[in-house]
Amino acid sequence: MAGAIDDITKAIQLEPNSFTHYSNRGIVKFENDDIPGGLEDFNKALGMNTGFAEGYYDRGLALYRMGKKSDALIDFQKAIQLKSSFEDELKGLM
Repeated sequence: MAGAIDDITKAIQLEPNSFTHYSNRGIVKFENDDIPGGLEDFNKALGMNTGFAEGYYDRGLALYRMGKKSDALIDFQKAIQLKSSFEDELKGLM
């Protein structure tokens, strides 16, 4: 995990306006149970690109895991609005 985080952090330093770098780092953190760290990076990515469906989906998963189900639902609805294929992926959660 540390190696991937370090690599993505270096990419962020080179391209600080890349919302995808923040999103990718958030995913790595989330997958390694650093939910607050992942959430922070998802927030940063969405602050840079409010039309990023995957960012809402990923942030929704982090919020859901934290027990913030109503906030997660808002993000899931936004993800589906932006990319309808997320509806199928989220059927079990919603």
